Amino acid sequence: MDRSRELLNKYISLVDKRIEVVLLKGEVIRGMITAFISSETGGGGTGILKWRIAEVEEASLLGTDPFGFDIGRTIDHKAIAEVRFMEDQTIMKFNDR
Repeated sequence: MDRSRELLNKYISLVDKRIEVVLLKGEVIRGMITAFISSETGGGGTGILKWRIAEVEEASLLGTDPFGFDIGRTIDHKAIAEVRFMEDQTIMKFNDR
């Protein structure tokens, strides 16, 4: 089951948008979601394919930095093991991989 929309809905409801994303390979990324890429899935719903995550200090900047590099990092949804929400200290696990 694709839980990407559940993640998006929870994230939108937060006041404190800081998160920690733990990737399947163990890497931890701290920051805020600044964008996402969605696509129609086979079941007719819309799933999130990729997330753009930027450090908290960079999150208010959109697009590229002064040198032309994209701000933040693009993460495949399928590469995420869990997301930790700083606001309420909850963890959303993605064990269905």
